[in-house]
Amino acid sequence: MTYRARTAQEAAQACLPALLDIIERGKDTALEQALVEGLGAQPAITVPLAHHRFSWVRRTVARHSEMTSQLITELLAASGDQTGTVEALAANLSVRPATLRQLARDPDEYHRSVAAVHPNCPGSALRQLASNKSSLIRIYVADNPSCPEQVLQKLLRDPDRRVQLVASRNPALPRYQLAMWQLTNQGPPGR
Repeated sequence: MTYRARTAQEAAQACLPALLDIIERGKDTALEQALVEGLGAQPAITVPLAHHRFSWVRRTVARHSEMTSQLITELLAASGDQTGTVEALAANLSVRPATLRQLARDPDEYHRSVAAVHPNCPGSALRQLASNKSSLIRIYVADNPSCPEQVLQKLLRDPDRRVQLVASRNPALPRYQLAMWQLTNQGPPGR
C-alpha cells in the first residue's frame, strides 16, 4: 500500500466516528448528498455504512459512484429493506458490467435480482438469468430495457404467463415479434 493510500485510509477511519454521530442525529438531505459525493472508495467508511441501521444510509451507499462487488455484497447482506436497496443499486449506473455478471452467478436469489433489473447488465448475464428457476428473476429480465431480442423471444415462450406478458411489453421487442406472439397466444392488443 502506498503512503498516499495508507494516509487516505487512516483519515477515513479517523472521521468515521464523527460521521456516524452526525448520521445518528437524523436524515438530512445535505448530509445525504455529501455522503453520496464524498464517500470515495474507502472501505473503512463504506463498509460500516453499508451495515448501518438506517435504511436511507444503506440506500445512499448503494447510489455511490464507486460501487464494488464487495460493497454490493455487504449492502445486500445487511439490508433489512431489500426492495429499497435493490432499487438504489438498479438506479446506480456506475455499477460495472463485471460486477453485474458476478451477481448474476451468485447463489442468492436477491443478489441475482440486482443484476436482472440493472440496465447495464450484459446480455450474456441476462441470457443466463432468463433460464433461472425463479419466475421473479425471469420477470425482472423480461422487464430489463437492455434485454437482447433473442432472450425476449425465449421469454415470450416461458411457462409462466406473467413472464410472457412482461416480455411482450418490453420496448426492445420488435413489433413483428410482438404481433406474432399476439396471434399465437391471443396476447394483449398493445404494449
